[in-house]
Amino acid sequence: MKTIIFASLLAGLPLVSSQGHAQDNGDRKPTDADRKVIAACLDESWSNHRAPTGCIGKISDACLAANTEDGDEPVFECLERERVVWDELLNAKYKSVMEASQGDLKKQLKAVQQSWIKTRDMTCDWEHASWEGAPMGNTAYTRCTLYETAYRAVTLWGWAAFERR
Repeated sequence: MKTIIFASLLAGLPLVSSQGHAQDNGDRKPTDADRKVIAACLDESWSNHRAPTGCIGKISDACLAANTEDGDEPVFECLERERVVWDELLNAKYKSVMEASQGDLKKQLKAVQQSWIKTRDMTCDWEHASWEGAPMGNTAYTRCTLYETAYRAVTLWGWAAFERR
């Protein structure tokens, strides 16, 4: 399962956790404007020496504020739209750091990333399970994967910025 998840992460494919919660972006694809919001926020954070974690939620918060529909589906869609942006960023930065790494450091990075995937899945599976079958559990799972993915993307963004070898 680890290999499948890791390969999916690298290929940018939809991920499925060990509990089978699909993270399919379907109609929830982000726009180029969404990507630019996150990129601009990260650039501003780094240049002003502020925590880049303040960029998490920029897309989903604005989407939720503009949403007038009731129910869990619009919330899920807003969260998923932003998660996809962070996942794309994570994959790009992982590739960049991997290309800059050599030998044992490259192997260690791969192991660290596999460990992070397992931790993310376990964390978000627990959060989903804590809702005990309530419909909001799927939304909680998506929110969890958004935040876990964004935090990891920020970490990899920092590693890529310093071009550690």
